Formats: sequence, C-alpha cells, structure tokens
Amino acid sequence: MSRAKVSFVGPLKLSEAQEPLCPFVVGGVVGTIWINVSLPNAEEDCPGIGPRPEEPPPDAYGESREEYVRATDDYDRAARAHPNHEQAVSRFLELQDHEPQPGPPGWWIYRNKVWSVEGEPRDTTTDALLVKHHVLKQGRYYEKVRREVEALENSSRASRESRFLNPFVLAR
Repeated sequence: MSRAKVSFVGPLKLSEAQEPLCPFVVGGVVGTIWINVSLPNAEEDCPGIGPRPEEPPPDAYGESREEYVRATDDYDRAARAHPNHEQAVSRFLELQDHEPQPGPPGWWIYRNKVWSVEGEPRDTTTDALLVKHHVLKQGRYYEKVRREVEALENSSRASRESRFLNPFVLAR
C-alpha cells in the first residue's frame, strides 16, 4: 500500500459573489482555472433543495459520470439561488477553519487553503485526518523555526551590544 501524500493546491478564495473558489494550476501552463467549491452543508442550510447527488464509484465512466456532473451542477445552481446561500457560505468558512471539508474530488479545504490527497483510495474520514495532521504538523514546524530565528536574532543583538559596552573587548 502506498503512503498518502498531502500537497498544497492553493489558497481558498471568495469570488465577487462571495462564492468559495479554489485555484488549480494546470501542469506548467501559465494560468489558473477556478473551480466552484460545492458546499457540503447546503442541504441543511438551504432547505428544499434536497440531498446532494451521490458520486458514482471511481471506476464508473460514461453516462453515469456525465449524469452525476449534470446533477451536481443543477444542485449547485439551486443552492446558489437559495435565499440562505450566503449563510451557508459563512457556515462553510467557519467549518473549514476547524475541520477539513471536502472540495472537488481528491481535494480538501482546511484553514483557507486547498489540499490534495494522493495515493491509494481511502475513506473520507482518513483523508480528513491526514490533511489535518499535515497542516497542524506543518504549523508546529514553522512555529519552531520562527522561535529559533528569534533566538538567533536576540543572541546576535546581545553579542553586538556587549562588544560596544565592554571596554575590555574594545581594547583587544
């Protein structure tokens, strides 16, 4: 079994219409494609639109996959037109601050960033846990680096100051 790899895709952005979007840079091609993020909580926050269409199995191709894409587009349009949509977006943004939220297939949204999980297929609970672990571990690492840089700057500053204040150091 191959190990899962969590990678940063890009920042989570809001469109002018306050729609959550995530960037996707295609290979080495200059440019970004913006993909609408489907709100996972839309059914609760926008009553009457019904349940989100279920994704067919990964090995399903052809008509079932096309039908799913059409149904999902219709569902997202209905959610965006719903009077509670703005509240649903606010709730989604609050949720993704605390727990990874599913984005486009294979992508997760957590702490205003979009992450991909690559490797053998796993369940969504495991993928969410992998994303959260990666982000928290990365944050802890950068916090440690920041503290070390501060300590080095303080030590360097103290060293310079002691040379100027110590008459014996100046006499050498």
